[in-house]
Amino acid sequence: MDTEVMRHQLQYLTDREVFVSAGHADSELVRTADGWRIAASSLRLVWTRGTPPRVPANRGAQT
Repeated sequence: MDTEVMRHQLQYLTDREVFVSAGHADSELVRTADGWRIAASSLRLVWTRGTPPRVPANRGAQT
């Protein structure tokens, strides 16, 4: 079975650029009969700027 390791550089901006974060994701890939699949992945934030957006208090609440 073929395997590979891949690193993604990323940056996240909120709508008004109040909060910015950047880092990288490392993924382990495995080639299957159906093509490449992600076997494992991890995310590491390297830096942030500003105040993170707040999660609404009722997020996930049943109505």
